[in-house]
Amino acid sequence: MDAALIDQVKRKYNCLAPEMDERRLRQWAAVEARELGYGEVTIASNATGLSRPRSYRGIRELAMPLSSRIEEGCRIRKPEAGGRPLIVNDPDLIEGLEALVDPVTRGVSESPLRWTCKSTRKLAPELIRLNHPISE
Repeated sequence: MDAALIDQVKRKYNCLAPEMDERRLRQWAAVEARELGYGEVTIASNATGLSRPRSYRGIRELAMPLSSRIEEGCRIRKPEAGGRPLIVNDPDLIEGLEALVDPVTRGVSESPLRWTCKSTRKLAPELIRLNHPISE
């Protein structure tokens, strides 16, 4: 493998990676792999540290029609992927939060936007004390 080529791809990857989500990373790696030619996915994987299956998935995504990619681009995860909402496991969480925030709330009570003087850093320990396991 050409070490200079791997270094070139690695430099580009290091510039872009901190700002890209998972989908954009694998699609970028797929574009790089397509441009490189023979041994493309292996070179892109060695340069970026992304697994070869992730690059192949990016290649499959890029082969999709643009309208499908745009429609799918609204999501980063598949439906039902990721953690469950906290209120599913702890239905009283909203009431506990409202009880803590309500005395120090500013703004119109009917408005969905309300201001509070308490930060998430201060609310989390209070919710934990009320048996609502949560982090900041």
